[in-house]
Amino acid sequence: MITAAREVRQGLHDGQLKGSLRSGSGLTHTLGADYSPLYEGKLAVAEVERRIAAYYLPYHSALAELLERRRDAFGRAFQLSCHSMSSVGPRDGLRRPQICLGDLNGTTASPGYAETVAQVFRDAGFEVALNTPFPGNELLRRHASPGTGIERLQVELRRDLYLDEKTRRLHDGLPALQDCFVALADAVRDMG
Repeated sequence: MITAAREVRQGLHDGQLKGSLRSGSGLTHTLGADYSPLYEGKLAVAEVERRIAAYYLPYHSALAELLERRRDAFGRAFQLSCHSMSSVGPRDGLRRPQICLGDLNGTTASPGYAETVAQVFRDAGFEVALNTPFPGNELLRRHASPGTGIERLQVELRRDLYLDEKTRRLHDGLPALQDCFVALADAVRDMG
């Protein structure tokens, strides 16, 4: 099994970047949301390794412990990993769905959890897609284990639902999303 940290180390050494690393969105992002470079040059291997030791490994350790404690206390643990996406794909120019739920094609959440979350968004009037264009990420793969009671979904919100993508100013769509997340918390709690 190759971890994201190992992939970054390999990529920094041999230049053979794959997948999210090639796109600049691996463990250490190299490109901004507008695909402009975040750094003037390559990060030193020592700096990447320092970040892995100082942030990446402690974060994953704490998250795993938290999920296990919740599962042990309540029998199940549910987590949403929330992100935002542009309204149009930068490479294909296609309009994206309003909400994209990712469960790594059915491997990180039970169908019941995924459907409950999708239905809350649909009931609020949002268009929902599953695993398209974003099926999930390393965080989901690493910490989900539906068979042992730890379920995770990635939620991608289309940015134009709550802000003007050009000015980056929030608009009046934000309260509807906030209300939706309150309803979502209630629905997931009721699953428990």
